[in-house]
Amino acid sequence: MNRNAWITLGLTVCVFLVTASAGATVAVYTNRTQWEAALTNIACEDFETEVVGNHQTPFTTLNGTLITSPSPGIPIQVFNGGIINGSREIHFRDFGAGVTFQLSLVGTVAFGFDYDASDGPGAHQPNLPWVLTAGGVATSLAANLPSFIGYIDNQSGLSSFTLTGPPGAQGGISLDNLCVAQATPPPSTCTPPPNTTMVAWYPFDETSGTVSANLATANNGTQTGSPTPLVGQVGGALHFNGSSSYVESPSSIVTNFGPANGPPFCLGAYSTCQGDFSIDTWIRLDPSVAAGFVVILDKRGGTSPAINGYHLGTFAGSLLLQLADGTGATGYSNYVSPVLTPALSDGNWHFIAITVQRLSTSGIRWYHNGVAVGTNNPTGRTGSLKNNSPLRIGTRTADQPLSGWFFGDLDELEIFNRVLTPQEVFSIFQAGAFGKCK
Repeated sequence: MNRNAWITLGLTVCVFLVTASAGATVAVYTNRTQWEAALTNIACEDFETEVVGNHQTPFTTLNGTLITSPSPGIPIQVFNGGIINGSREIHFRDFGAGVTFQLSLVGTVAFGFDYDASDGPGAHQPNLPWVLTAGGVATSLAANLPSFIGYIDNQSGLSSFTLTGPPGAQGGISLDNLCVAQATPPPSTCTPPPNTTMVAWYPFDETSGTVSANLATANNGTQTGSPTPLVGQVGGALHFNGSSSYVESPSSIVTNFGPANGPPFCLGAYSTCQGDFSIDTWIRLDPSVAAGFVVILDKRGGTSPAINGYHLGTFAGSLLLQLADGTGATGYSNYVSPVLTPALSDGNWHFIAITVQRLSTSGIRWYHNGVAVGTNNPTGRTGSLKNNSPLRIGTRTADQPLSGWFFGDLDELEIFNRVLTPQEVFSIFQAGAFGKCK
């Protein structure tokens, strides 16, 4: 990573705690690898060129990072052989005062750093939490061993963050490898869709009739219950009424996924013999279903425990995926994402995606507005997902009578027979109203 000199830091002597706001758009990471995977244009300050010893504010690092405070003379230390990774790091021990970092880079969407909140022996008290606040989201930093914290906000951006020490306590915190990322410039035209592996693409651009075109395979969907055309995030979209409307395409080899341990290539009844896949769509839920369950799409056949297929919906503010391979007591397992913020029912369009790598212990990866927000382990369901049921959008297929009716709007629903990369997911989100090139 390249060092840069555009970070401006400030130190304030006030104690406050900010809680996460309802409209926050920040994703919080505690794993640096996952944080970096969701970003481009990362630059870091590792403090390796700093002069070891005691310093006072105002203080400027050799890379040009300025640390200031309303009252000069606040102590700052540079350690050699520090507690985080044995390299040089900056240590703040302000006896309860808050540390405020101002990031001056225009277009910053993310920051992250390694930290250790222990403060050594003697009169100081280790393990007392500091509070990191940015974008309306507050996180307690209490780890007394090397740890990572990272924030990403692709919607509103992150121009600053605060670190607040424990009030009335002699606690300290060490920082190293402070990194930020810029937003990729927004596109001025459509983005090419991920190639060769798209097995379904419903743009929902029709303004009349009862057919929803599938641009990937021409296995078009039939509208039932009069879903209503409306203006979408990208061109047109469909409104589902929550009681009778759905779209159905006949069963197809390309939307059937085989067992997880198959060969890379095969012929026969499966779209992919490795069983991996990805799904994405723009979604706007009706506020009345914010805490309930609705189906986005369903392709399952049989009755539990002899049930096979996959199913994606929303549940109590989270996304829910079911993988059914017909084994075990129930034949299926449900996987739930973290609660999404802002809520899918807030009246705005949201981009959601899920990628499924069946043999990886973190193979289910959830995305919200282009950012990975969590993972699950799908390795307990490695059997075939093949079934002869149709692909339904907006209601269940495996249960009768139909239920789980989707209430809200969908646009640009896609299925791929491989795992999309974080960069591919982000490019679809970032294209916004330009969408994918048709």
